[in-house]
Amino acid sequence: MSQIAPSESLEVRSVEAAEASVLQSERAVDAAYLSMALSLLAFLALLVTIFQGRRALANAEAANALSSESTEKQLRAYLSVEPAGVQDFAKGWIAVPIKIFNHGMTPAADIEVAGDVLVLQGDPREFDPQKLGRLEDQSLSSETMIGPNANRFHLAKLTDEFVADHWEKIRDMEAAIVHYGWIGYTDVFGKKRRTNFAFYHWGNELSDVESKRCRFGNSAT
Repeated sequence: MSQIAPSESLEVRSVEAAEASVLQSERAVDAAYLSMALSLLAFLALLVTIFQGRRALANAEAANALSSESTEKQLRAYLSVEPAGVQDFAKGWIAVPIKIFNHGMTPAADIEVAGDVLVLQGDPREFDPQKLGRLEDQSLSSETMIGPNANRFHLAKLTDEFVADHWEKIRDMEAAIVHYGWIGYTDVFGKKRRTNFAFYHWGNELSDVESKRCRFGNSAT
């Protein structure tokens, strides 16, 4: 067995130290890559968590909105309007009443009424308030409240002179008295709503039984 000279021993140790340093550097690089990979995975996991959280929040908000909307539909007021014929009101006057009915479970407040009456020649069933109406977006407002399953009547008053020259044609169904407009109200959720109506009256009997709806201009809300 030969003995290594001191100088040779130092050289061997130097080489071994260099090799160890290289190995440690490689391990450090590997550790850095592993750390980066773990950090990337952690970041991706965080993104997934955030996405899932936002999705869960959006689903919860949608469910709450749907629940709130469903609650409103179940509890809010619903106003409909029914014709009530043409009546003698007083000497020199006639009246065209309508019945406003609340089908909902809560009151309808701040009732507004906007209406117009005209005599229309031809077929009144085709009357369209959007095309032939002359009603401006003005209304008679009040603090009147209509409770659930309750109703009230509203009268449009006309002078006899308004229809005096048309009675014969109205009886012969060549002309008709047309009453149209809208009813506005506020429900218990503070939302403004509007119900539109358009009715016509003609023939010998101008009672509520003979009152008809026009094809257009009717919507209950």
